[in-house]
Amino acid sequence: MGGTDSTVTYSALLACDALHWLSPDGCFPFAKRHNGTVLAEAAGILVLESEGHARARGARALAELAGFGMASGSESMFGLDPEAASHVMRAALDEAGVAPQDIAYVNVHGDGIVADDVQETAATKSVFGRHAQDVSLSSTKSMHGHALGAAAAIEAIACVKSIESGIVPPTIGLDDHDPRCDLDYTPGSAREREVAHAMCNNFALSGVATSLIFEAVAA
Repeated sequence: MGGTDSTVTYSALLACDALHWLSPDGCFPFAKRHNGTVLAEAAGILVLESEGHARARGARALAELAGFGMASGSESMFGLDPEAASHVMRAALDEAGVAPQDIAYVNVHGDGIVADDVQETAATKSVFGRHAQDVSLSSTKSMHGHALGAAAAIEAIACVKSIESGIVPPTIGLDDHDPRCDLDYTPGSAREREVAHAMCNNFALSGVATSLIFEAVAA
């Protein structure tokens, strides 16, 4: 599974600028200075196969895809739908058979668009409850930008690497929080943390939303 997108084109930039999505300064998710996103070009591929098939060919599994949630449909064509965001996170947790407190790291959507950052923070709090203050979150879009159709793939890879390495990637440029975005978004620099379960969230146009949960492979 994977994705690729080439977004740095005249038409894509013009369309996103018309929607007032783009920042003239940079992508600064959850910061006081967040004022839009920055488009990026990327590609990412993950090999997804059954455990039996992987063992038969002698492959080393990096992580297990344990849970998946998806929703489509919204009252608005544009902007993050907090109801859809909450629904897919809960669906992924249910399918994985884990509780919110089992999640150590969440790679959030975090696109730097003010309303999206605020709505995502609220949705995360509604799903994680008290654990929202303990889970490590970050937006890697702060470093690589918003790759649209490739975003979910490269951010899923970041989750797998966090499980493999025990390192939570940072949200760079987060020097001063928007007070409405008051969770631990791992500001400034990476952090060591044992990650047995990681969640990857992406929330796109028209209420299309996905949440994946990866878990460490038993030795």
